[in-house]
Amino acid sequence: MECPRCKADNPDNAVYCKKCGMIVYGFVPLDSPALAAPRQQIVRTIRGRDSSDVIFPEWWAFIPLILFAISIAISIAIALLSISSFSIGFMGNSPTTVMTQYLPFYAVEIGYSMTYSVILGYLAYKLVSRENNHYLREKRLKKAMVDFFDRAAGSPERKNQLSREISNLSLSYEDEPKRRNPLLWAMVFIVPSAVSNIYSLATFGALYNWSYSDPMDFASIMGILMISMLILLMAVIFLILEFYMFHFLGKTLKEHETKWHAFVYNSNLLLSKVGFPAQERMSATKIHSRDTIVYVICTIFTLGLFMLFWWYCLVKDPNEHLAQQQEFEGHLLKVLS
Repeated sequence: MECPRCKADNPDNAVYCKKCGMIVYGFVPLDSPALAAPRQQIVRTIRGRDSSDVIFPEWWAFIPLILFAISIAISIAIALLSISSFSIGFMGNSPTTVMTQYLPFYAVEIGYSMTYSVILGYLAYKLVSRENNHYLREKRLKKAMVDFFDRAAGSPERKNQLSREISNLSLSYEDEPKRRNPLLWAMVFIVPSAVSNIYSLATFGALYNWSYSDPMDFASIMGILMISMLILLMAVIFLILEFYMFHFLGKTLKEHETKWHAFVYNSNLLLSKVGFPAQERMSATKIHSRDTIVYVICTIFTLGLFMLFWWYCLVKDPNEHLAQQQEFEGHLLKVLS
């Protein structure tokens, strides 16, 4: 009987290796039927990562910045065109004529505002959906690994020897983050923009009608102001929800990464103890801890500009984690395939 650790030759009835002292009784070879089911589950789960663990292209991290830059460019262009139009023909014209000539600029502004929010909503949908799918797939992988090592232990003596590592592996998937609805979080970015744009169109229409008739009375003006305040309150509430989404995406990933490192460490210990090669080199890359309070304060003091960096982190950090995880899973495929 060959020792899986030091490869020393031992008698067939040996319990311990005569050279290194490892328990050799009950060793289960990789091609054993007892390991077939968990082996296949592990391989199948790892190969399913192409659909769950999507690594976004690097330029995705710059989508919010690109959209912001386009928004600034459109605003400047509309302002310059409006000033030019005023200087050419707006002065001395009736309010109706002025608003009619401004309507194309206004339509462009409304259209891009909705496009901006829909694209950000889609990005939020993809980020939350990827988190859900990744954690679910990894939970299946961890359960299959626990089953594999439990069967690979073979004899009661070996199971007792590996009990601590197997117990640690079991704990690593019992407290995974809860699943969140990606569509609802996409709506956090789309709804406030849609509501404010609809209200803006309604206000524009009311002002346009007012230009044909008598000036609006006090009640109408107060009504517009009250609705404007409600829209502003809604925007603040949805902004808080956006901050919360950024918070849980960063926080759960950091906690998950810590558990993943513990899982890889215990898995490599178990691989070596049951006679399979452990991963020789592990990537030392670690995700930076993002302080939500600091990031919110920076976002407020920079009038939202810092949020562009926050978006960048939410794309980049999971990409780095998934790339690091694929290294270990690639090693597992080589060992088990």
